[in-house]
Amino acid sequence: MQTEAAWRKGIVVVVAGGNDGTANVDLANPALDGNLLAVGASDPMGTLDLADDTVPDFANRGTSKRHVDMVAPGVHILGLR
Repeated sequence: MQTEAAWRKGIVVVVAGGNDGTANVDLANPALDGNLLAVGASDPMGTLDLADDTVPDFANRGTSKRHVDMVAPGVHILGLR
């Protein structure tokens, strides 16, 4: 796997935990690899208050075996078109 080879060379590899939009909570490949930094989506609900933040339904959360290492805003993100 190329991501594993990059990690062995000292490169921090950041991958999406998975956003398949189903009830499946398992992480997607390559996020299953514990050597990689798996990131999931969060929904800040349009506020600065962290207390109302949630994980959106489309985001894979992981299991007790392997879960995302961190979350970052992933809902209603505006980008250049």
